[in-house]
Amino acid sequence: MICLICKKLKDELDFYKSNKTQCKNCVIENVLKKRDKEKVRLYQSNYYKNWYIKNGRKNRLSSYASAKKWDLANYEKIKVHRIVRKAILTGNLLKPDLCEKCGRNTRLVAHHEDYTQRLRVNWLCGSCHKIKHLKIRLK
Repeated sequence: MICLICKKLKDELDFYKSNKTQCKNCVIENVLKKRDKEKVRLYQSNYYKNWYIKNGRKNRLSSYASAKKWDLANYEKIKVHRIVRKAILTGNLLKPDLCEKCGRNTRLVAHHEDYTQRLRVNWLCGSCHKIKHLKIRLK
């Protein structure tokens, strides 16, 4: 058999049963190259993470902190979100297939006009939901 990578004629025992196009040596070589790339990628990600921390740029830690801050300030909203999620799982609230605004068949999000009416939600696609929030902010 001929290996497609090194182009050498080799015995059938030099190939893995699952991969008859590359010899064992070429497969091992490719795996080692990928591992080296992973090490480089890991080094780069740590380098940039440290750079952002040192230079005061936003990073995952600061976004996590701001999300935590939002959670503490909006505890009632989170509680209502949990209630809606549980109602969907138990079957007390049915999630439609189409967006109420544009009628697209896509992933839908539950939008609350009033959080005191916990299970009264509008089912919107991501685009319509974003537009709805932009209109609310502009008021």
